[in-house]
Amino acid sequence: MTNFYLALDGDNIGSRIELHVLQENIEGLRAFTESFNSVTNAIINRLRENPDINILLFGGDSLLLAMPAGQIEAVIELITEVTTGTTFTFSGGYGPTMRHAYLALKIAKASGKNRICPLTSEIPA
Repeated sequence: MTNFYLALDGDNIGSRIELHVLQENIEGLRAFTESFNSVTNAIINRLRENPDINILLFGGDSLLLAMPAGQIEAVIELITEVTTGTTFTFSGGYGPTMRHAYLALKIAKASGKNRICPLTSEIPA
């Protein structure tokens, strides 16, 4: 079974945190981080229910997952389901290597955010 990798990153999370810090808005910062942590924890808890998905990295607003290619669409649906109705979006990329996934994530960010893009063609080492 060939693994695919999916790299996810929260959209504009750092800048939203920075705004609260620069405005010295402690209550806003607390509310924002509690809300964001609730969303990310919901995603992580749901991912952990699937033994085919391996969480390689979870820190801040970033995730790196390894899974069979057939699980990609289910993970995208899960993220959409959990984030619907919130103010949070994620960009992501996936492919047959971690490098492909990361590059696809960068393409998703550069092309408007709030999307998950594939990258399956060859790229130079």
